[in-house]
Amino acid sequence: TIAVDPAYRRLGIGHQLYLLRKEVVRRFGKKGIVAGGVIPGYKDHIDDLSPDEYVEQVRAGHLYDPTLSFQIENGFEAVCAIPDYMNDPAVGNNAVLIVWRNPDLAAG
Repeated sequence: TIAVDPAYRRLGIGHQLYLLRKEVVRRFGKKGIVAGGVIPGYKDHIDDLSPDEYVEQVRAGHLYDPTLSFQIENGFEAVCAIPDYMNDPAVGNNAVLIVWRNPDLAAG
């Protein structure tokens, strides 16, 4: 889990943490990062959109999610929703599969 105290957000701390995370992957020659990401903004759309529709709307830039949008801005791909990933009834226990691929390694 990577999180920044709300009092210290918008200072570039989260971005620096993500850069360090990617540097570790590069240093050890790993293919990338695969993670489950929270989608706290989905709580406002849970009655209107399926989790995958929400992820697509955020991916397309039509909706803003405080966590997922940040992850996308930091080079992660939002792949799809993950049902029953976590215990958070506000978002229907959904999360999103996020992937960052190490650009130093050839795709294959």
